[in-house]
Amino acid sequence: MPVGGDFYWWYYVVPQAWRAGETRLYDASSRGFFLPPWGIWPYLPLTFLEAPLAAAVAIVLSACIIGGVAYQHALEAALPQVLKDRRADPAAVLFGVSGHLRLHAVLIAVLAAACPYSLVLYFTGTPDAWSLLGVWVAWLSVKAGSGWGLGAGAALALVRPQNCLLTLPALMVWARRGPAAPAPLPGRPGESTTRPLLQAAAVLALVLAASVLVSGPDWPFRWWENYAIRPPSPEGATTTYSALQVAGVPFWLSGLAGFAIALYALRRWALEPSPLEAGPLGAQASRLDLERLITLNAILTPFIRSPGYVLLLAIPWAGLAARRPLLAVLPYAVSLPTLVVPLGWGWMASLWPQVPYVDLVFPMALLATLLFERRRTAGKS
Repeated sequence: MPVGGDFYWWYYVVPQAWRAGETRLYDASSRGFFLPPWGIWPYLPLTFLEAPLAAAVAIVLSACIIGGVAYQHALEAALPQVLKDRRADPAAVLFGVSGHLRLHAVLIAVLAAACPYSLVLYFTGTPDAWSLLGVWVAWLSVKAGSGWGLGAGAALALVRPQNCLLTLPALMVWARRGPAAPAPLPGRPGESTTRPLLQAAAVLALVLAASVLVSGPDWPFRWWENYAIRPPSPEGATTTYSALQVAGVPFWLSGLAGFAIALYALRRWALEPSPLEAGPLGAQASRLDLERLITLNAILTPFIRSPGYVLLLAIPWAGLAARRPLLAVLPYAVSLPTLVVPLGWGWMASLWPQVPYVDLVFPMALLATLLFERRRTAGKS
């Protein structure tokens, strides 16, 4: 099995060298490595395997994460509609979940794991699937009122910080509100809604402390020096700002517009919704807002490549496909021609340097579809 270039050089050789004490990270022996120090921890077990086998395991893990998150999110997204259609009859709901709904979720998971963006991730071996898992764990933890899980999920999501610039602040806001809890027992005070945030902060502080311990207190400065000496290659990057620069729009203008849109989206989709509620019907509004924020993040983030779109496939697109299968056809269909985009990272770039920007069609089409779904649902209510 061929070893992905990114996986081999950055997520196999570098962790192997770090384990052997040959690099402290972000030095001459690991130049071009940009994950935070805890980003290599999931890869350390793979360094005990031969490179081809390690790559195969990484591919299987990534596919399981993408498919598993898509499956679970599709079930959650469709369950409120099942309850509504079946008038919350327990036997009917159990039948619906164990029958066609699960088959539908399996199909959604397979499509998400086999999308061109997922295939590019398998081919290159980037860690975006770990970031996806972190966002999903953080979301589940917010619903459960677990700050410990939120902190662990946030740390894992921050393996790729650009994938969660809008998502993590929203999750923190929702954690501050907390799920609707039963009344406190007599003589026992109710839990403060700030506790989940304090727990999450404690986990993140522990991760940072461990990073300082194993990578040195100066690792942020070494990271910056590493970035200055060898910045990430723009090859294959699909940012809105660089695409607009090609069209003649200056970066300062598109950057200000993006910042303003991000603030409005956080206010509209994170600050305004009602608090999370307990039960399978609860958090549906916040789930829809989560899907929109993940999608908008891919459009506004300052750096992303197509493997980062697996977050969009496994959560926003999977949710849309579970609720409105016909609407989900459009964004998935526009993703299929982008299978040719990786060719633009090589010889095709000399013929058409702007070919990676074709990838931007997918998140924009997905966001437009999600907003259309919202207007259509609001019009029927």
